[in-house]
Amino acid sequence: MFMLSFGRMPRGAPAPVFARPGQLHWPPNGGVQLLDLLRQEIDQMDSLIDLCKHRFGIQRVASHFVLGPLRADQWRRFHVIHIRHHLGQLRRIEHAVGQVPSVQG
Repeated sequence: MFMLSFGRMPRGAPAPVFARPGQLHWPPNGGVQLLDLLRQEIDQMDSLIDLCKHRFGIQRVASHFVLGPLRADQWRRFHVIHIRHHLGQLRRIEHAVGQVPSVQG
């Protein structure tokens, strides 16, 4: 519950095997395609969380494999924290790629 309380993903905890890149066998995509897919998935998830909130109120609606049973508001917070974590990763990658010296030929 550290994550939901303080709003940060724990450091050093590897992603579970089923959630690592390559597990879904998706074809490679560029940034624009991935961003479009992310927007679609966020919209769908937002609608489903709203539905659960209206249907179940403050009851727990589903179980996370590590965090256990969560309410709709906790699921929403988890996903906000999770996407911020990945956006931070992307910023670090972008910064590292920007630091690579160009090859002059």
